[in-house]
Amino acid sequence: MDMKGLPSTLWTSVIGIALLVYVGYCSSKGGTHVKGRGWVTKSEAPTSYLINMVTCVIFGLLMIIGPFILHFLR
Repeated sequence: MDMKGLPSTLWTSVIGIALLVYVGYCSSKGGTHVKGRGWVTKSEAPTSYLINMVTCVIFGLLMIIGPFILHFLR
């Protein structure tokens, strides 16, 4: 990895880690944030909870490992 792309890779990884930390927080508290409703529990909005958690995990992991995969594919 060249030094030119390193800062953007680090920031992308930091944001990915933040997303995974958010997933951990939501899982430990048993809820999530829903637009227009604020914080709701898993039992109040199970579909929104599941969609938010899966989406954040996928994007978080992609943001962490994606730049490294792209680097090795070049």
